Amino acid sequence: MSKKGLRRHYDRLMPEERFRLDVLAQARGDLEESERLTRTCQRETYTMNHRGYTGRWNGTYDITVRMYVAIGEGLAKLQMVDAFRELVPYSQALCSNMIFDGYFRGHESGSRHAWNWAGKDGEPPGYEEDRRRRTRTQTPR
Repeated sequence: MSKKGLRRHYDRLMPEERFRLDVLAQARGDLEESERLTRTCQRETYTMNHRGYTGRWNGTYDITVRMYVAIGEGLAKLQMVDAFRELVPYSQALCSNMIFDGYFRGHESGSRHAWNWAGKDGEPPGYEEDRRRRTRTQTPR
């Protein structure tokens, strides 16, 4: 079908078909065809609230979205700072506890090793009471 033959049917195109044809016309750089498709599009008459009212709501929405886009990244960073403010003290306490625990376990292990290497029997001094207290309050690790 020739282009001229298709133009005769522009008034019968559904909005979806017209849109697809317009996108294709613009993609190939045929602005004349795109303009013709737009010009021959069916017109509708609407009843709506006064533009002075709805326009203000649309403007408010537009400004809000534009401001959110502008400050959204900064807001996300502030939320991360807030989250880290709560997380860091717990993390530091956990690390500190792990370091102390590791130090004391290492000290105990070294004492036992030195005690056994020296040929002594039983527990090294200072750990008998700790072992009894630990078995009463904690489950074995």
